[in-house]
Amino acid sequence: MVLGRVWSPSGSFATIDWSTGEFFVRTSLNGDEVGTSRMLSVPYALFAAETGSSTPGPQGPAGPQGNNGPVGPTGPAGATGPQGNAGPSGPTGPQGATGTAGTGVTSGR
Repeated sequence: MVLGRVWSPSGSFATIDWSTGEFFVRTSLNGDEVGTSRMLSVPYALFAAETGSSTPGPQGPAGPQGNNGPVGPTGPAGATGPQGNAGPSGPTGPQGATGTAGTGVTSGR
C-alpha cells in the first residue's frame, strides 16, 4: 500500500490544504472499492503546523537525580599474588633441660 501517490486531475498530494476539513482514504483492490476510512491527525503534527517556526527552543532544566540501583553480584576471585620476602629470624629459644646421666659406657664399635 502506498499513500501519497494519488491520481488527481486537479493537483498533487503535496498541494492539499489539510486545514479545510475532514479527509478520507478510499481503498480499492483491482478497481473494486473495499473500504473508506477517515484520516486522523497526529496531535504533534497539528502543533507543528501552528508554531510557524522550526527553530528549537532552549533546553529545559535537568531532572532530579534517580535512585541508586541494586548492588551487583560479587565478581570472581583474583589471581594469587607473588610470594613475599622471608621475614626476620626470631630470637633464640631458652636452653633445654639437662638429660639423664648416662652409664659412662660407650660402644667401641
